[in-house]
Amino acid sequence: MELGFNPVSLSFNYLPHSGVIPNEDEIFVMEHEMRNFYVFQKPDWINISLGAITQNEDEQWQLTFNVSIKAAVANNLPVGFHSGNVVLKGQVNHPTFGWTSFTTDSLPITLRVLQFTQLTINPSTFHIQHTNGDPNPPANYCRIETSSSWSIVPDQNWLTFSQYNGTG
Repeated sequence: MELGFNPVSLSFNYLPHSGVIPNEDEIFVMEHEMRNFYVFQKPDWINISLGAITQNEDEQWQLTFNVSIKAAVANNLPVGFHSGNVVLKGQVNHPTFGWTSFTTDSLPITLRVLQFTQLTINPSTFHIQHTNGDPNPPANYCRIETSSSWSIVPDQNWLTFSQYNGTG
């Protein structure tokens, strides 16, 4: 007997050391007679906790689990895809037959660790004032520092740059 995860899989994208943790996700498990359930196995880079237990009008139990990225572990993973399974184990009572069985179900979960590259722009803001008909204001300059290549894509047609891409 399977427990029935919804959704049937989870995936997260994570940028280490960025301070941005992907939103917590929820998984649902539906079952009629399950008791004494627990998380039997999970990747060490996720947190999972029971959010709620509810019963619908069909007397079917819905278990809601909250799943999130554990940044302290994920920050140390290499760039690329990491996969694992959340395995839930539970006791199922069969009152009609007078016996109990145990069941497990597995939820595939994938974490994509993205490449983090520090980019510094100094100064980070500019104040430009211009009145139509007046001469162009003086040029503003900034310094871009990074260990990788960079490019600028202006979002206004009145912006021009002396250099639109570079390295370092």
